[in-house]
Amino acid sequence: MEDKAKEAKIKLWSDTLNRVGLSCFSIGVASPVAAAILELTSIPIAVLVYTSLSFFAAFMLLHMASRRVLNRLNDERN
Repeated sequence: MEDKAKEAKIKLWSDTLNRVGLSCFSIGVASPVAAAILELTSIPIAVLVYTSLSFFAAFMLLHMASRRVLNRLNDERN
């Protein structure tokens, strides 16, 4: 029973990291790009690119961390 609880905690932590990463993507990349395409913002394009790249990097790091956490399940099973 203890092993299943530990697996569930690992999966929950991985899912949390992935959701935070997807939030970074939605807030920092998709929303500003959509606003720029629809001409709803007056943000300079250089600022838009820099912030979008920063949020995209955060998204990728969090997503990779999530995958690494899930890989711990395979390591512990073997």
